[in-house]
Amino acid sequence: MEVTSKLEAMFSCVKGVEQVSSYSSNGTGSVTVTLSKHVEPEVARFEISSIVRQT
Repeated sequence: MEVTSKLEAMFSCVKGVEQVSSYSSNGTGSVTVTLSKHVEPEVARFEISSIVRQT
């Protein structure tokens, strides 16, 4: 399983995340997270950055 797929699965569990998509190719990748209108972006950012630090 690619790193972006693992991150996508973990980020989708964060409260307020509506959609997660990822792209990877030749050793690079990106993950895009779309939040609900009703979530505080800073709270979601903190939760997501905590996931990244633990990975």
